[in-house]
Amino acid sequence: YNEKGQSLNDSSRGIFARRLTELWPQLPVEESGRLTDADLCENFILRVYVWHEWHTRILPTLSAKTLLQFWSNYKYLALAHDEKTYRQIGPMLANLAVDHLPALAKDFFSLLMHALEKPSTSASNSNALQHLRGFVKNSIDDAERNTLNNLLEQYRDGIVPLIVPLSMLRHLLARHPDAYANEQRFLNPYPDALGLRNKK
Repeated sequence: YNEKGQSLNDSSRGIFARRLTELWPQLPVEESGRLTDADLCENFILRVYVWHEWHTRILPTLSAKTLLQFWSNYKYLALAHDEKTYRQIGPMLANLAVDHLPALAKDFFSLLMHALEKPSTSASNSNALQHLRGFVKNSIDDAERNTLNNLLEQYRDGIVPLIVPLSMLRHLLARHPDAYANEQRFLNPYPDALGLRNKK
C-alpha cells in the first residue's frame, strides 16, 4: 500500500509475510494466485505435510535414531525433487554426534525443505519409481512385472498421471511388503483424498 492506503498491486511480499519468512525460512509459503497451478499447489501441500511431521513428531523427541528414520522415509521423495541436494544429505548424516545433533538437525531440515521446494518432474518421479520398483521386482510374476513396466513407460510418456503407476506399486508392496520401501513418503506424502497426484 502507498501512503494514501491504496494497493500498489505489485507482486512483492507484504510486511507480515516477509517477517514470517525471515523468522521461519523453511516454512512452506506460496502466493495464493500461484496455487491455481496444480503442480505448485501439490508442491506446497507436500511441504506443509513434511513441515508438520518434522515439528510435531521429530523435533519434540529428537535423537539420532529419529532423525535417521525420518530421512530414511523421505529419501525417494527428496530424490524426486532435487537429486543434487539429495546427494548432499546422505554424507551429512554419516556421523551423528549427539552434542551437535540440534544444529545438524536444523541444517538437515533446511536442506530437505530446499530440495522439496523444487517441483518434481515426470523424469525425476520416474527415477524414484524405478528405484522403488527394485524392491518388488523379484517377488512379482511376469504379468505384474510387465504391467508395472508398461505403466511406468506410459507415465514417462505423459499418457497417464503419476497416481497410476504409483497405485500399482503400492498394490504390489501391499502384497509383497518391504519394511524399507513401504515406509517411503514418496508413496503417500499426503492423503489420497486430496487428489493432487491425479493431475500430473
